[in-house]
Amino acid sequence: MSLALGPIVLALSPGEVWERISGSEHFGDWEVRSRHSWNYGLLVSPGSAGPSGHIERMPVASPPFSLGKSRHHGAVDYAPLKVTVAGKRVLQWRLVDASAGPVPESPVETAMVTDDLQLVPYGCTRIRIAEFPQVIA
Repeated sequence: MSLALGPIVLALSPGEVWERISGSEHFGDWEVRSRHSWNYGLLVSPGSAGPSGHIERMPVASPPFSLGKSRHHGAVDYAPLKVTVAGKRVLQWRLVDASAGPVPESPVETAMVTDDLQLVPYGCTRIRIAEFPQVIA
C-alpha cells in the first residue's frame, strides 16, 4: 500500500545517521543508515478504504525543501506538508542486502503497539519507505 495526496507520493523517513567510510577522507564517501525503525505497516480498520490521517500544511521555507542546507539537515524538517497516520512495527520485515526486504504480503497481523507515523513528500526524504504492508486493526 502506498499513500498519495493528489500527485504527491508520501513516504516515511526513519531519520539519518551519516558516517564517513574509513579511508575515504579525501573522497567524501559516506554511509547513510536509518536512525529509527523503518519497518512499519499502516493500520487500516476493517471495512475502511485505507488509513485515516491528519494533514498539516507548513509554509514553504526559503530556499524551499532545504536546498542549500548541509547534508546533515534533512529536508524532512522543511517539508511543506506532513501527514500523520497510525502504524505498527512489522518485525518479520527485515533488511536484505542493506535495503528494506520485500514488503510482507498484506494483511499482516502484529502484536506491536500502535505508533503515530509522520509521512512527508517522497522528494523530502533521502532514506524512505513509500510502500507499506497493511496491518490489521
